[in-house]
Amino acid sequence: MPTDPVHRARQLNSSMPKVAVSLLVPAPHRRVGRLIRQGSDWRAIARRLALENADLQVQLGAQLDEVRQSRARLVEAADNERRRLERDLHDGAQQQLVTVLLWLQLAKAEALQRSDPNTANMLDQSVESLRQALDELRSLARGIHPTILQEAGVAPAIRTLAERCPIPVKVTGDLDRLEPRLEAALYFVAAEAITNAVKHSRGHRICVELNRRSGWASVDVSDDGVGGAELSRGSGLEGLSDRVAAVGGRLTVESSHSHGTRLHAEVPCALANQRHPALEFPQAS
Repeated sequence: MPTDPVHRARQLNSSMPKVAVSLLVPAPHRRVGRLIRQGSDWRAIARRLALENADLQVQLGAQLDEVRQSRARLVEAADNERRRLERDLHDGAQQQLVTVLLWLQLAKAEALQRSDPNTANMLDQSVESLRQALDELRSLARGIHPTILQEAGVAPAIRTLAERCPIPVKVTGDLDRLEPRLEAALYFVAAEAITNAVKHSRGHRICVELNRRSGWASVDVSDDGVGGAELSRGSGLEGLSDRVAAVGGRLTVESSHSHGTRLHAEVPCALANQRHPALEFPQAS
């Protein structure tokens, strides 16, 4: 058998399926190719290329807009589901547990009146356990979507979050009411950053700064811990980055062993209407 490399290459080429070159080249480029082969004026070719490039730019821009809108719809749907779950917990399970707590307290009082300390003691333990369950349920509901965020805005919601933190949290600055999706993005950045600082930073203090200038609302969360946070590591930070990007914002993370961790999130906004600050907003680009 022949071992000539050229002969082997020809055999291999003859055995491969034939694909028309025209199928591998986009249609606009094929049209330009025909103009070149026909000897057309270079000015006509340049005009055709410019038109084709402009058309491609428009198509790409439309596709990018659709991706942004789709991502924003997903975030909005998730927030709506969070609010629904919070309402269901508050109006359903939480109210039922409060009713049971009241009945147990009445039963304890009646046992004491009958001079039955053993029953009263057991009821007292049940009341305490139920109170702890209620506290955990309320904490869960606040974590899903805090009511105060919807009723009072992002600044009061973050201050409430800081009051419950086991590490001292200093909150400076303020923010007026924003569009709900912008408030949710900033709040959950602050909540995740504070939670991560408590769990991983081994720091002693957390600083939160709220700011608004030049059409951007921002939140900065920093700690004096050991650092080590990375935007590309961990689904929590990646999810925050997606949430902020979905409303046209940006999230950056700076972390070092000598200066702790700092998260900065900013979202586009405009000056709200003075009489109805939560109603009129431009669409984020």
